[in-house]
Amino acid sequence: MTSRFTLLLVAGVAAVAGCSSPSDSGGPPEPPTTPPPGFAGGSNPQAPQQTQNPLQGTGGTSGQTASGTAGTGSAPPPPPPAATGGSGGAPAGAGGATGAGGAGSDIPRGTGNALTPAAGFIAGTGNGAGIQGFFYTFSDAVGMPPGATVITPPNYMNAMGTDICASGTASQVLMANGALAYGQYYGGGIGLNLAQPSAAMAKNEPWNRGNVKGFKFTLTGSNVPTSLRFQVTFYQGAGLSTGDPYCATIGAAGTHTVLLDGTAAAGTDQAALHQACYATPPGGVLPATALLDSIQWQVATNETAATPFNFCVTNLQVVTQ
Repeated sequence: MTSRFTLLLVAGVAAVAGCSSPSDSGGPPEPPTTPPPGFAGGSNPQAPQQTQNPLQGTGGTSGQTASGTAGTGSAPPPPPPAATGGSGGAPAGAGGATGAGGAGSDIPRGTGNALTPAAGFIAGTGNGAGIQGFFYTFSDAVGMPPGATVITPPNYMNAMGTDICASGTASQVLMANGALAYGQYYGGGIGLNLAQPSAAMAKNEPWNRGNVKGFKFTLTGSNVPTSLRFQVTFYQGAGLSTGDPYCATIGAAGTHTVLLDGTAAAGTDQAALHQACYATPPGGVLPATALLDSIQWQVATNETAATPFNFCVTNLQVVTQ
């Protein structure tokens, strides 16, 4: 005679055997392991998004101790990703037009210094500096292992007007393997590709600044963090893609001019680009032959607390000699 307990047990086993896994029931798939180098625009080549800051090496040469006593205590960006290959690009010291700056022959050139985006894209026909490319957002959350930065929007294809804005919260630097993991928790921000041959191509050419002396822009928004930096990234293979970043701390609303040659007049809105700008003293100036890939506005992180931000970049233009 079959007991009631036996029937319940058999029914329970059948119910367990009939349960499906998340993948069987249409649940979320496993996250991708590694995004395409340099971009995370998915299958849409018109929406490139930088996956991580392709500029910084390890924290060992940043001038920052584990306690953050050197410099400002802000975390340096992570190691550079693998080279994208781009269009075969030029080696260091080659490619790039002289004069007002520019890249290869694939980039059209207009006139003027204003860099005015439409749907997040700056067309080369609208400026004389040979600059063409998408604005993008980047975040340590795409790293392996990931950081904790949250940033919106994912891209600027639907951006209205000429303001490029981002909001969210940058990571707090946490411990990993017994040390502060600056490379994992480096924050995020806004970037601009300088020499992207077309809106449909998620790759860059090397950009040579020629007689472009710097960039001028206005920061607006309800929360421009004091840790906000302007920095440049190097074209992969240009010989300067690793090591401490070349940056300038610009954490305040208003109009700013960042000069690429490391000079800045005291008492003005000017800031000078230096290697390891967060160190005391900062490092050297950007080599005149450096071939650039993008410019970035990065919300740097610290080990004390997460950093909320809400800011816009507008009125961007190049400063020529």
